[in-house]
Amino acid sequence: GRRFFCVRQRKERVGGFASERQEPRPGRSPELPRSATECMAASSAASGAAAALPAVIEGERVQLVADCRYELGEGALWHDGLGRLLHVDITGCTVGLLDPSSGAVAQTPVPGPVGTVVPVRGSNSTVVVCLDSGVHALDLMTGALTRLASDPETDLPGNRFNDGKCDPHGRLWAGTVTKEDPRTPTAALYRFDAARLGDGPEAELPLRASRVLDGVTISNGIAWPSDGKSMLFIDTPTRRVDRFDWDEASGCISNRRAAFHFPEEDGFGWPDGCTLDSAGRLWTAHFAGGEVSCVDLELRRLVCRVKLPGSVRNATSVAFGGPGLGDLFITTAREGLGAAELAEQPTAGGIFRVRNVGATGVPAAACLLPSRAGACGADSGAEGARAE
Repeated sequence: GRRFFCVRQRKERVGGFASERQEPRPGRSPELPRSATECMAASSAASGAAAALPAVIEGERVQLVADCRYELGEGALWHDGLGRLLHVDITGCTVGLLDPSSGAVAQTPVPGPVGTVVPVRGSNSTVVVCLDSGVHALDLMTGALTRLASDPETDLPGNRFNDGKCDPHGRLWAGTVTKEDPRTPTAALYRFDAARLGDGPEAELPLRASRVLDGVTISNGIAWPSDGKSMLFIDTPTRRVDRFDWDEASGCISNRRAAFHFPEEDGFGWPDGCTLDSAGRLWTAHFAGGEVSCVDLELRRLVCRVKLPGSVRNATSVAFGGPGLGDLFITTAREGLGAAELAEQPTAGGIFRVRNVGATGVPAAACLLPSRAGACGADSGAEGARAE
């Protein structure tokens, strides 16, 4: 259908214009290392924490934990309260909860593509999801949806929500993606704050959207380092991780500059979802690259590469979870693969795990909803979660 066609272009067509935007704008940041391979060689002199990781993790260490065969698995996030891995199949229109001990996945269907899922502070039965119709609270037991915020891009029907996370204060951030032509940067990044009296029609809903970044093409990974002063962001076609100054009190961002660049010649594919470990290193999934990278952003050095097994190419998101947040989980996608490629990659669309990867994660921030969010009426129902 058209939805698949539009979403498929998201990844397949970015290659035609990567060279236009892959370098930082002049004057914005110091020159970055030319080659990630050179960075890997230089990392032998890195700190003890970085040296604890092998240069490459592959083979039997990277195991398939759930053969979901998702079209576009994304949004991996560990739910501490449930001890499960939250994730979505964007075009499969489902929210999933993976039990790593058994490999069982409980799925809750939603009415349309779902770009983001995050836990809600103080609740194990409710999550927040971003759909074409806006931001909603989703009851995992009943499938009921409660509208929290309207779609901020009703004037752009060719866009949809993509990756998102909550900042340390519990504010939801979510970006959009241009479905119809990724060469046109009409997407954006949004922050959702509690609505206030005087906000107009939006005040009738608990959250209101603030557009914090324009000119985005494929909004993807987002993370907040432990310094409490910065935010990391990936717009996939740039092949960069960008750093912003982030104001803790207001949530405002400024002073964009490049933090790391993934050169095309080093075979990374396209940077997608990301997460930070407790040492401040950034782990990034690479679509069409078949791997997850670990980068020391302070030293601007590549520390480790986790290679997916079975020729699986489309890594989409990454999260720490399990006991002590010491396991690494990776979602993947079948999107855009033809019959021959699927025959070569039969486990594409599955969820993979590296036990005791050698690093530990940090707890994912949950969404702090205004107290009046519970008074919103349910927009629509759906079947409850089902295990598969």
